[in-house]
Amino acid sequence: MKFFDIHHHYNLFQYGDKRVEIPKNKTSSEYFESELIKYCKKLDMKVIVNGLGFCDFSETLMDMNDEVEKFFKNNEEYIIGSGFIDLDYDTPNKIDHLFKRGFKGIKIHINKKRYDDRSYFEFYRRCEYYNLPILFHTGISGLKGNLKSSANSFNAKPIFLEDIAVNFPKLIIIGAHLGYGFYYEACCLVSSFRYTSNNIFFDISGDDDVYRRLTKDSLINKDIPIENLLWGLDIQFFRYEEIIALWKKYFSKLNLTQEEQNKIFYKNSCKIFNIKC
Repeated sequence: MKFFDIHHHYNLFQYGDKRVEIPKNKTSSEYFESELIKYCKKLDMKVIVNGLGFCDFSETLMDMNDEVEKFFKNNEEYIIGSGFIDLDYDTPNKIDHLFKRGFKGIKIHINKKRYDDRSYFEFYRRCEYYNLPILFHTGISGLKGNLKSSANSFNAKPIFLEDIAVNFPKLIIIGAHLGYGFYYEACCLVSSFRYTSNNIFFDISGDDDVYRRLTKDSLINKDIPIENLLWGLDIQFFRYEEIIALWKKYFSKLNLTQEEQNKIFYKNSCKIFNIKC
């Protein structure tokens, strides 16, 4: 089986109470990149690394698009770049530049206004034009203090992707964590577009709490179709095998076929990013 991690932040070492010790002879970036490539080779995996990353093992999120660009250009077999855009402080021209630099997607997180605010629409228009899928954080965040105190999780509710999908029907929209905290809203949103543009997808990335809540009510393949689900990690690389094993066990409990599991773990993401499976 192959894997495709749709959601990974550059230099992510710390999550909750779990930390990674960095060897003294390496910088945080050198260690992150070398370890992530090891897992890619071991698991036969591609990873979308986004530019909303962490600098020097800090808990503070930063724009690290430059570092991501160097990383994916040196490891094209495994790494795909997703550029970070700050909807409140960047201009839409940044989309043009990221596309020209080779980024294949866009990551958006922690915004002052609702995702469907008209002032953001030019960003989405350009992403649609360049065929750049957008990964939106959806649901509760708890991280607003990392970038801007005026942002809040309400602005990231899944329902605010609806108007974007209507106005930009060719734009691939990916919501993170199946709307963390707004799961049924996310599922209903996907269902409402299934027979029209069908351009809304959700990933099932996140920590143990996300896994527990997503599996508690058996939403997968009941409230949301297999074809609209993508797998991602969004926590430290050393937990890849552990998290994959958890999902495999749960998918077996749901009696998902091997092909259905392959779609979630790999094929759906390949289709979105135009990569031959």
